Amino acid sequence: MKKGWIGCLIAAGVVMVAGFLFLVVVAAIIQGAGGSEAYVPGPKIAHIDLEGMISSQARGGVLGGGGPSMVEKIKKSLKKAREDEEVKAIVLRINSPGGEVTASDTIFHAVRETNKEKPVVIYMDSLAASGGYYICLLYTSPS
Repeated sequence: MKKGWIGCLIAAGVVMVAGFLFLVVVAAIIQGAGGSEAYVPGPKIAHIDLEGMISSQARGGVLGGGGPSMVEKIKKSLKKAREDEEVKAIVLRINSPGGEVTASDTIFHAVRETNKEKPVVIYMDSLAASGGYYICLLYTSPS
């Protein structure tokens, strides 16, 4: 009878350790692995992700705290890429079902203004509908 309990305790211990390691890996991914980005000198291509619903509303966290809106994040990323002299081009990946009209228009104009200074290449991922597609109209609209 004792051997059965010992086996259960060992199995429970293994499951707990595996769960802990899983949480550590997930936390590292969420935090971007603690800024382990390597610096490579020379020309760069900036990669900006536009993922999810397009909104000008602040994003709520787990505890309901507001973070920057998608519009603010995209505009800030575009500005940072424009001002970085080593960045020669920008790839904007869009994976979005769309969202707010005004937010989509604001991002569209920010992308268009950025494209006047540095080339912006738009990559439509699995979904680029509604406002996501509208942002892609950069190449068919007059500058």
